[in-house]
Amino acid sequence: MLIAHASQHLDVAEPGFAHAVGLAARSGTTVTGIHVAEGLVFREPKLESLAGPSAVGRALAESTLPRASELIERWGLRATVDHRWLTPDAGDDVVDVLLEQLAQIRPDLLVLSTHARSGFARLFAGSVAEGVARNLKLPTLLLPLGAAGIVDIQTGAVNLQRALVVAGSNREAQVELDALSLLSRLARSERCAVELLHVLDGTPPPLPAVPTELSVTARCVPGPLEAAVVECARTSDPCLVVMASRGHDQFSDVLWASHTERVLHAVRCPLLWVPI
Repeated sequence: MLIAHASQHLDVAEPGFAHAVGLAARSGTTVTGIHVAEGLVFREPKLESLAGPSAVGRALAESTLPRASELIERWGLRATVDHRWLTPDAGDDVVDVLLEQLAQIRPDLLVLSTHARSGFARLFAGSVAEGVARNLKLPTLLLPLGAAGIVDIQTGAVNLQRALVVAGSNREAQVELDALSLLSRLARSERCAVELLHVLDGTPPPLPAVPTELSVTARCVPGPLEAAVVECARTSDPCLVVMASRGHDQFSDVLWASHTERVLHAVRCPLLWVPI
């Protein structure tokens, strides 16, 4: 199996990097990091003239990228993680570059940090993480910056005891539980307690097959969807919210985000984005 992570920050404390390494340290999974080299200032003309700006940018980035071994040593773990970095050039669109790299390496899980911008901030600044997630066919663990994660960046401890799964149809519930089961196995979590939340919309509650790693309790609540999910997240305080997404279903989603993105902006905890 392969975990991928992508980062704009060359820092060992970057949440996406720490989560990918923390999960791999427990599961023995291979990790590939993607850092898009951009915005580098060249101050050595001889070096640039010999190698070219792209080659210099990659060399500078690779020399400063954090190493999994450094983080594991700081955590005091007895583990070895097979970790490598890819450093493609930025090109015209960072999202397109990341999607191209991910199509080549085909990971089982992607981990990304995000500012989780909302409203006009999102409209004008956008979100690389959400732009990548909505165009992939694999589960993506999104980590809002400043929010608690499932991997403690300071100690490497993993906490995946409770998850809130927002389920509509049987199909959505099944792909969500299967993706959460994958994450639970990577985290070596002991029987994650799951609240399977169905927001009443005239359709029957789902009855998915429950993976053995999970312990599920079903709950039905009135809508609207985002408000119901945020309130349930507030009262149950999950380590993780899991939601299926079809990307952008309509024009208003392009401007103001999909249900999944709006929940991500509101709950401020890790969200496992599952494509359907």
